[in-house]
Amino acid sequence: MIDRKKKWIWGVVLVLLWSGIGVLLYRSSGSLTLQELLKYQPENKLLAALIMCGLFLLKSVDFLLHFGILFAMSGIMYPLPIALFLNTIGLLILSVVPYWIGRQLGAPLLTQLCEKHPRLRNVTQIGISNEILLNILIRLTGIPVNLASLYMGARHFSFGRYLFASVLGNLPMMLPFTLMGMNAGDPKSPVFVGTIVWTVLLAVAAILIYIILLKRNNRHP
Repeated sequence: MIDRKKKWIWGVVLVLLWSGIGVLLYRSSGSLTLQELLKYQPENKLLAALIMCGLFLLKSVDFLLHFGILFAMSGIMYPLPIALFLNTIGLLILSVVPYWIGRQLGAPLLTQLCEKHPRLRNVTQIGISNEILLNILIRLTGIPVNLASLYMGARHFSFGRYLFASVLGNLPMMLPFTLMGMNAGDPKSPVFVGTIVWTVLLAVAAILIYIILLKRNNRHP
């Protein structure tokens, strides 16, 4: 079980790491404004892709930064096919690392997660035995990616089915953030506005799905 002291220390480390990355970006470009990011096109595309994979790896053990920011960064730097490919690799990284951490920690972590996160507990108490369906449902209810992956790793979900369902369940969030990044230079464009609306609708749908599941659990304890 992870105690509070270790979690606090890890939180400080993550803040320092992200702050360091921000400082490096500032020193290299002279500014962190959106305009500067839009003008930034890495000369070495392969190196930039490896750096993005490193950021996805850092995000896989970080509960602070929203993963959509990284998807949008790929959309800013690369054409759509490359950005989607890189973000799919990022999704795999985001899914694999916390899954194996959860798998190693096992039952104690499972108990801790269910005690501290009522939404996760309620969603997983509805009695769905199909791992792929349960995985996608957990994603659709808006439970953080890392938290969901830790849970499914601790429950020893089949790795192949877990990975497939994780990528599939996160696509509705990955796609709009990628498009949002590609159109960040024109926030009034139909594509940018449409992705904002789609993201909001997903958040509302996640709340509604959770409320429905909660009512079902209350009727059938």
